[in-house]
Amino acid sequence: MNQNKEINPSFFQTYNLEDMPFGLSYSEWLVKWWQGYLIPDRKRNEGPVFLIPGKLIGVQSDLNERKFKIDKDKAILLSPINWIGINYANDNKHDQKLREDAKLEIDIINKDVISVLIDDKVEMRDNCLRVSTPNFFSLDGKMAITDGYWLFLKPNSFTTGKHTVSSFGSCRSGTIRVGMKYHLTVK
Repeated sequence: MNQNKEINPSFFQTYNLEDMPFGLSYSEWLVKWWQGYLIPDRKRNEGPVFLIPGKLIGVQSDLNERKFKIDKDKAILLSPINWIGINYANDNKHDQKLREDAKLEIDIINKDVISVLIDDKVEMRDNCLRVSTPNFFSLDGKMAITDGYWLFLKPNSFTTGKHTVSSFGSCRSGTIRVGMKYHLTVK
């Protein structure tokens, strides 16, 4: 929880789908998010947007909390739940199927339970937007496409100090449940 002062819910400003944060579309930032997924944490502060990585189901099943140091003047992009399709064969005949899979995987998400809670006080659910990449993009030499729910906070949303961000997303049946807690030190 922020140790410096009370949280003002109107303080957290987000980007809309039609915005071009730092000259790129929302979808172009999703590409950067995925391409930067495995970069070291220290490099996350190098650009104008801090790309908070999520959880890879099956790969990081025991990872539910992460800590980051973030510069106050950075925008922040995170996702409570998303899906990525990777064309491992790099064969165009799989493109349409992956495009359909991406849509179907996010169509089953229960958008009513998606949650991003800041400092246990500010609920950002209504600011989580469903965004996909309209085209395939390069990811480690393979072609990929993504769809999901995203929260894109504008710079200076957080005051200096310690904050927590909890996120959650689930499919309608509850068999897929993704929850994360981020401990942010904002400087």
